[in-house]
Amino acid sequence: MLKILLTLIGDELMDKEEYFDEAMDFFNNDEFEEALEYFEKVTKYYPDNQDAWFMKAVTYINLEEDEKALQSIEKAIELNPEDTEAWVKKAWILLLLDDSREGLKAVEKAMELDKDFTDVLYLKGMFLLNMNLYSECLYYFEKYPDDELLYPDSLFQQGVALYKLGKHRDAIACFDESLKIESENPEVFNYKGLAFMSLKDYTNAQESFEKSLKFNPGFILPNFNLGILEKETKNFEQSIDYFEKVLKIDPENYDAWYQKGIIFKRLNLEKESLDAYKKFIEIVKKNDISESKLIARRVNEYISNIEKNTGPVKLNPRKTPVHWQWVLKPEDFLEDDGRERKSLEPQETNQPGRWWNCHKDTRFGDLILIYRAGKKEGETYQDLKYLLMATSDAYSIEDDEYAFEHGLTYGCDYQPLFKFENPITLNEMKSEEYLEGWNALTSNFNRLVYKTDQRHWDHLIRLLKDRNPDFEIENLKISEIIDDLKTEYDLVESLYDNIDALEKFGFNLDNIDRQVICKGPGGRIDILAYDKSGDFVVIELKNDSANKKTYGQISEYVNWAINRLANKESVKGLVISRGYDDEFKTALYDNPNIVHIELSDVLAELGL
Repeated sequence: MLKILLTLIGDELMDKEEYFDEAMDFFNNDEFEEALEYFEKVTKYYPDNQDAWFMKAVTYINLEEDEKALQSIEKAIELNPEDTEAWVKKAWILLLLDDSREGLKAVEKAMELDKDFTDVLYLKGMFLLNMNLYSECLYYFEKYPDDELLYPDSLFQQGVALYKLGKHRDAIACFDESLKIESENPEVFNYKGLAFMSLKDYTNAQESFEKSLKFNPGFILPNFNLGILEKETKNFEQSIDYFEKVLKIDPENYDAWYQKGIIFKRLNLEKESLDAYKKFIEIVKKNDISESKLIARRVNEYISNIEKNTGPVKLNPRKTPVHWQWVLKPEDFLEDDGRERKSLEPQETNQPGRWWNCHKDTRFGDLILIYRAGKKEGETYQDLKYLLMATSDAYSIEDDEYAFEHGLTYGCDYQPLFKFENPITLNEMKSEEYLEGWNALTSNFNRLVYKTDQRHWDHLIRLLKDRNPDFEIENLKISEIIDDLKTEYDLVESLYDNIDALEKFGFNLDNIDRQVICKGPGGRIDILAYDKSGDFVVIELKNDSANKKTYGQISEYVNWAINRLANKESVKGLVISRGYDDEFKTALYDNPNIVHIELSDVLAELGL
């Protein structure tokens, strides 16, 4: 007790200048904890000493205690509200705390006091950048003087803003200017790589990422971006290697786990894909990562769907089909040149269409009316135009990047049944008293999918028949289409289970999967296999004659496999059908990578 008392007496004998000088000596020698001890004494014994509160804030910044730094600088401002440097320091602290809105207020106050204070230009640019106001922030970075300390970083931040605005070449020019001054800045090289990658210049992108790692081998971002680059160029094994490097540095990197899940799925390593996805979900939940919760929820639903629906696809239509409305935008029902999309045209034979977003309760055999909504090139679309049938149950598409970007959750295959040359318009539907209370009409078709009750469906069908005398739903032979599709699916299952039956025809195959959904462009590959000679083989089986549309279909599936799966492997197409027409025969001559086998010959090998 006596020792403490003597210490206090000794402290009190020192005046505030001595305390402050002692604190500054420690501070200038980077002994921040000791400096803080003396600044504490000054602010305790002399609470009106504004300089001590200011330096106490700066000391807390060096000790990485930003919240305490903010409290101290606010006290300094309270003692002298006209201190420009204190307001600037507050802005710096708020930048560290990622509080852009309050930081912007502090910067604007500093600018009121001294518009020539150079730090405020950089800081205002940073806050606007962090608030995604990219065009606005450029003005302040460009005004930052080239003889000031932060000039190289202001060039870098200009580049970041230009990159975010999609001006990738201008961004690269800024990054290069910054590197002339700071030639070994790993962050600049990393962003330069991103800009090159956006331009599909993968060679320069890779070089930039590797330079970033050269100057900072433990930098996670370039390793992650190299993983994305290798994924983009379909070097999937190398991509996995880079994400493994990320996870070695940061095992909780949820983005790396998510990307591993995607790549393993593309490599048809389902177990590994599901394990990676589950780890991604676990980390997002554990750390309450808000920006990834939606992706995690969708991926979790995909996992549940996969685990519930293993084995062959089973087609079990309901005794009475459920009726749906799908709402399509112009880009969904029109080609790029403005013509009506071919995939919605009724087919003469049972050719499948594409997949589209649907309700999770959709089943094989359900019927769908397409409502066209939107404007394109001055024309407004607001009508019921097509009748489709679901040719699969709904399946989760949550994990697919294309689906996620477009807000899609469940998909199902469909087949066009009828195109109404005289569609029902929105105004006509609104004038029909029997459609009063119809959910789609009441909400003005604002959602993508609606379930329609029997009463409203029957009235819609009557209206469509009145306007299109050639339309008779009984003449569409829906039950025959369903039976043919079920037969075709059964044949696919038999061939999948006995894929060695194709050895007689020169194909020595290992199965990868059947009914492979071509997410993105659409469609479903009957069997995807790997030839032991080293090629992917896409098999399309038809229970009728192959025609020009069949050739277009197998060509699209082959291209999908080339773009999504193949690295150095080639991809071949195999059509198995009951003969073919002249147009299909002519198309085969032009493409040696697509071949045909008679279905009857394959059935004989299968003993069917």
